[in-house]
Amino acid sequence: QVIKIQPDYTDAYINRGLIYATLGEYEKAIVDYDQAIQLQPDYANAYYNRGNTYKKLEDKQAAIRDYQKAAELYQSQGKTDYYQNAINQVNRLQ
Repeated sequence: QVIKIQPDYTDAYINRGLIYATLGEYEKAIVDYDQAIQLQPDYANAYYNRGNTYKKLEDKQAAIRDYQKAAELYQSQGKTDYYQNAINQVNRLQ
């Protein structure tokens, strides 16, 4: 409902993407994460969550690419713990 009322509300896409991913509807989750990234290109959590979804789809290269982008953004935002977590995901996949 929130997206209908406020279609530029980034968190609504992230939250719906998380729900889709939890339900195993990975393609729908990716569409929502893509929309969040389009609205807010520096939203690190959108890249991280999309990376998680690509990992579930066994698209290793796409997952790595998103985790790396999330790590870069987390680092530039001073979120050290989140940065390290994203780097750990990259290292696990490589």
